[in-house]
Amino acid sequence: MYRKVADCAMGRNPGVMRFLSSTVEFMIIAVEGPSAAGKTTFCRGLDQTFVTEYRPTGREPDSDDIEVPAHYWANVSTSRWNTARILEGDTGLAVCDTDPMKLHHTWSLARIGAVPAERFELESELVREALVEKRIGFVDTVLVEFPAPEVLRERRDKDTSRERTDFELHLKLIEPMREWYRALDVVDPGRVLGWDVDINALRPRDRRYDASLLDALLAALPPL
Repeated sequence: MYRKVADCAMGRNPGVMRFLSSTVEFMIIAVEGPSAAGKTTFCRGLDQTFVTEYRPTGREPDSDDIEVPAHYWANVSTSRWNTARILEGDTGLAVCDTDPMKLHHTWSLARIGAVPAERFELESELVREALVEKRIGFVDTVLVEFPAPEVLRERRDKDTSRERTDFELHLKLIEPMREWYRALDVVDPGRVLGWDVDINALRPRDRRYDASLLDALLAALPPL
């Protein structure tokens, strides 16, 4: 599969941190955080091509049938993972604006009662199947940051480049997202770090396609 140009972007701010090609060890890194945390700004600051976040198309399924959205979002995750793998093969490092395995988002929605728990359960089964088939995987490192809600509101108000129509909903997802990555850190210590890390010091990790890691993560989460 060929990479679509729209899937990747080039960071052009030479500040923050720079990955040196002379130290390339094949890795995929995700930059995560709530809406308006500054994920895209962070990625651009790396001065390196990165996998852009999913942008709504207006064709997202809005169905009472849980199978339709579960399959749709599982396919979005595998598509972004494929883009990350291609970029990793090209440059040695793929930085992703948000985690390609976006299962945490559906879990967070279910956690606050915004979607049925059954949808998350089905989507997790689809992601697990894709994991076994190596159509999706765990990134080597997730860099997560949780700015205070007032900081997020201020950044939202200053960012005129995009509309954040579901911003209030996303604020409610902060704690579930924190629970998800806290659980991942418990079952696989060191895979989840903060934004203040030196990317040059990161190294590839095992268990990229380990379905038992997903099983352990789901078992470590609070009940829905």
